[in-house]
Amino acid sequence: MPEIFVNHRTTDTATMAYNIEKAIVEKFGARVVYRDNSSIPPGVHFEPHLWANLAVSKVILVLIGNHWLTPDSTGNIPLFAPKDFVRREIEKAKELNIRILPVLIGWTEDRINPDDHDAKLFAAGTGYVLHHDHRPVIEVRGACFVRRQVSGCGRSGGR
Repeated sequence: MPEIFVNHRTTDTATMAYNIEKAIVEKFGARVVYRDNSSIPPGVHFEPHLWANLAVSKVILVLIGNHWLTPDSTGNIPLFAPKDFVRREIEKAKELNIRILPVLIGWTEDRINPDDHDAKLFAAGTGYVLHHDHRPVIEVRGACFVRRQVSGCGRSGGR
């Protein structure tokens, strides 16, 4: 079962989600990380599979891209919709006391406003806010930092 659950909006951060997953897999193995697009087997109903794997995770990486608060074609912000999966995964993680690690893709910090809805979404259980620029893959140090939040990676001489 996974320790690290990657939460992302496919239309905004799919490539970075893949790159982050790949770096974690290369460093720690495939069983450590769950990302919906690669972890749900063909023919399996995705929703029960998704919730079961979130429930056993210890950390949820919330990838926040440039379009985190961008309205869709109807003028609504998907994150604020009650049935939005990105939102529901974060709320479920809070409910289960899973550590939440927001990951800003790029360096623009104005996507998280502590005075608005994001404060309510991230209030309980939030860990550090990580920044990840658009390098091809996350640095091994970054992957180890995330794993350390779970199980003490790097405490004996590693990063």
